Order: sequence, then C-alpha cells, then structure tokens
Amino acid sequence: MKIYNEPLNDLLPKVSGNALKVFLALGNQLGWENTVVQLTRDEIEKATNLSPQTIRTSLNELEELGLITRIGANIRRQYVLNEMYIKRGK
Repeated sequence: MKIYNEPLNDLLPKVSGNALKVFLALGNQLGWENTVVQLTRDEIEKATNLSPQTIRTSLNELEELGLITRIGANIRRQYVLNEMYIKRGK
C-alpha cells in the first residue's frame, strides 16, 4: 500500500485518529487495479476494534474530508478511496 506523504501532511492536522484507523483498514483491502473496497461495518469493526458509533462517525469524517466516497446500500456498502492519498502498489 502506498501512502502519499505530501497530501498526507495537509490531512494529518484535520483527521482524527479513529478516522485514520478506519481509512487504513479500508486501504488494507485495496485491489491492484482500483480503489473500490467493499466491507460491512462488522468487518470494519473487527479490523479496527472500534465501536459501531465510532465507525459511523469516522466514516462521516472521512467522507467530509474527501478521503472516501460511499456507494450503495448500507448492508454491504462500497467505499471509493481517494487515490490522492492511498493506492495499492510498491
């Protein structure tokens, strides 16, 4: 997983630790060809050990900051991660 440090330097003062933890959990599921991740909230909860309310708050924060876009129904939602911050690769 590549994390781009220039945009990250601007982001760090704005993002909470919990939101960053959720973003990294989503980023850990990235494929090679795209930045779309499909996870349930239960899967995010298991990966981060955060409460459902904290995950909801973190996802809202990530969307407000432009790090993710949510697509689809709440049951098995997809998340598009902003390539400016993170991408799968060496």
